[in-house]
Amino acid sequence: MLHLDLQRAKELVAESIESRGADYEYPKQDGTCYYVHGTRVWDEDEERYVMDFSTATPGCLVGDALKRGGIPLEVMGGEYNNEVDAGELLYNLDGSGFLTYTETARAYLLNAQASQDKGAPWGMAASAAARGEILEKVYEHDTDGKFWNGEWYATPYLSVD
Repeated sequence: MLHLDLQRAKELVAESIESRGADYEYPKQDGTCYYVHGTRVWDEDEERYVMDFSTATPGCLVGDALKRGGIPLEVMGGEYNNEVDAGELLYNLDGSGFLTYTETARAYLLNAQASQDKGAPWGMAASAAARGEILEKVYEHDTDGKFWNGEWYATPYLSVD
């Protein structure tokens, strides 16, 4: 069983960042964030999509980190877990006996997920999460409408103290 305290959560996130790079930006799948990608495959015999984890891969930062901690993709990517927020995922995994966690680890992962879901690179998302912040894009307006100017601002979120 995985126990996530703040230190262990940071270690697993750091391993994920090291594997993909601090500048890695999570690509949403069909506009949605998933912990696990590649779970839906077409079954020719049944003529419908079915869940298949044989070629599945971790998706977002939290999914990748939890996989590195030993949580099976089949559990994270199951029908009821793949689209919930990190807090609900941790709660579900705790209730199913896969992990335990501290509130600071939960806050850190929720912070990191929130920034990542807003498009922040993983390295920046993790740094902000460790400060109890999330990142938001800075938008400007011109005659053509609203556009992102490439900058980020930090907003206090869940404390990790």
